[in-house]
Amino acid sequence: MKLTKITTSFTRFGDDQLEGHALAVAAALNGNTNFTDPIPALADLNNSIKLFSDALALAKTRDKVKIAIKNKLRNDLELMLLKLANYCTHVANGDRAILASSGFPLNAESITSKTLGSPENFTVQVGSNSGEAFVFINPVQHAKSYLFLHGPAPVANEAWIHAVNSVPYHTITGLVPGTTYSFKIGAAGSKSQVAYTDIVSKMIV
Repeated sequence: MKLTKITTSFTRFGDDQLEGHALAVAAALNGNTNFTDPIPALADLNNSIKLFSDALALAKTRDKVKIAIKNKLRNDLELMLLKLANYCTHVANGDRAILASSGFPLNAESITSKTLGSPENFTVQVGSNSGEAFVFINPVQHAKSYLFLHGPAPVANEAWIHAVNSVPYHTITGLVPGTTYSFKIGAAGSKSQVAYTDIVSKMIV
């Protein structure tokens, strides 16, 4: 069996992906009893995410100075995530289940059993922009992809709106402010295996 490791190739993420990844880690570590004293602290991570998110929005104007500021704040966020990954790896001490609860992606596991794990820590947060929602679960063992479903509550006749991603988090846009939506996530494995979360409903602003 491979040594369990966090995948820390943050440079492969686009700016929006890095933002989503950092938000997912922050959500997973918030109140996580496996990691009671994160280094750096969660307050510092959340502050770094906000600074980067704000700079990312400003950089979309393609102003060279704003882009330079965004790139610098991105490097700061990547470094903070790397330090957190090292802390989580140390605390988990090789326990894959504990390490998975950190929200960081893990290396592939070379074992014969491919039983799909259960989705845990389903979180729905109001997005940073009006009409957005950020949804997240912990990485699911042996999941190949993740299905993100939503619709105005209650969703009738299984008329869900679908999105698919390879990571366990997703920002849903184009929602109507003042409307309550239902959300759920499915973890998809091999041989058509899919494990769904319970449905969570939330008012969008």
